Amino acid sequence: MVTRSGFSEQQRWQHEKDFDEPERSPTLRRMPYGLTARQLRVLELVVMGLSDKEIAFELGITRLTVQKHVSSILKRMRAGSRTEAGVRAVREGLID
Repeated sequence: MVTRSGFSEQQRWQHEKDFDEPERSPTLRRMPYGLTARQLRVLELVVMGLSDKEIAFELGITRLTVQKHVSSILKRMRAGSRTEAGVRAVREGLID
C-alpha cells in the first residue's frame, strides 16, 4: 500500500525504524551534509512539493518544527532556497 506521501508502508516503516535505531542504520552513518533522518524525510517532502503545513501533518510535528528543520537543511547544504536544496538532493542521489 502506498501512503499519502507516495511511500510504501515498507519504506515508511524503514524510515521510522531508522529514526529509532540511528546507530544501526547504515544509511544514517553515511548521511551527506550531516543531515538527520528526520531532516532527510523533511527534504523528501519538500521536493514532493508539500507545504510546511502538509509536512507537519504528515510527520505529526508542528509547522514551527518543520521550519526549523528546513532552516537547518538549508544551512547544512549551504543552499539559498528550498528549491536549490531539493534540486541538489535529487541530483546527488540523496532522494529519488
